Amino acid sequence: MSDSASRAVEIAPRRGRPSATRSTEITDEILAVAGKMFLAVGYEATSMEAVARNAGVPKTTLYKRFSDKNELLRAVISHRMQAWAGASSGTADPLPANLGDRLAHHVATILVWATKPEVRALNRLATNLPETYGQEFSGRAFWGYRNMHALIVDAIVILGPAAGVNARNPDRVAETLMEMAAGWLVRRSSNEPISAVDAADTAQWFVDLLIGGNRSW
Repeated sequence: MSDSASRAVEIAPRRGRPSATRSTEITDEILAVAGKMFLAVGYEATSMEAVARNAGVPKTTLYKRFSDKNELLRAVISHRMQAWAGASSGTADPLPANLGDRLAHHVATILVWATKPEVRALNRLATNLPETYGQEFSGRAFWGYRNMHALIVDAIVILGPAAGVNARNPDRVAETLMEMAAGWLVRRSSNEPISAVDAADTAQWFVDLLIGGNRSW
């Protein structure tokens, strides 16, 4: 083959696989874009092709990671919930040092977080997912039920003795307090986010009932 012919043959360089870090970044970018689109225009109006285009990736890259739109939405919700697990953990610096105040702090965090517009919007989007996903994306999961339950149990176990409370079944006590919060959220008539002040007042009422019984009436 002549030199001129050789020069005419263009050999495309091979594109190597992205590093593990870059691959994770690509996935996070896709999920961020998809999440914004699902929230902005809804499930039905969001197409896989539009997500790929807005994320700046080939459709093949998107489909290698998520087989269909259900799988993409499921991943978006899981990704957001993982972020919420830390943000809604109820941590403060420092946390209240006595049992009643610590419990009220955790419950107030639940009430504030569960009424956030994004949390409520993704909760509604989850209804588009097949029933095979079961309770994975139930309403409670959206406000970090398991995470907050563990924090309340820890408060009862660690701070209870100093307050004269030696709970025989801290898990059940924590469950009761969480059910009070869950019931309030279900029966709440307003769709607006609850203010920090109202959340604190409501949480304190629940804790007073739990600890003080009819003395708090």
